[in-house]
Amino acid sequence: MKTKSLIKTNPYLKDAAKRKMLVARSVRTSCGVEGIKPKQDDVILPTITHHKDKKIYKLLKRTARAAS
Repeated sequence: MKTKSLIKTNPYLKDAAKRKMLVARSVRTSCGVEGIKPKQDDVILPTITHHKDKKIYKLLKRTARAAS
């Protein structure tokens, strides 16, 4: 059985522009975790925006205070 490539099956990777942006974001966050700081001239990286509400952090803070 022939399997399809990830680019053809993953909805986030189908659009070339979105795929390029997501790969650049992944590289940026991975570099940050490893402590690598690329030069500005080397790579143009997108800014990372956070769209999701941080409800889980608020919930964790409340449960931590209740446990103390």
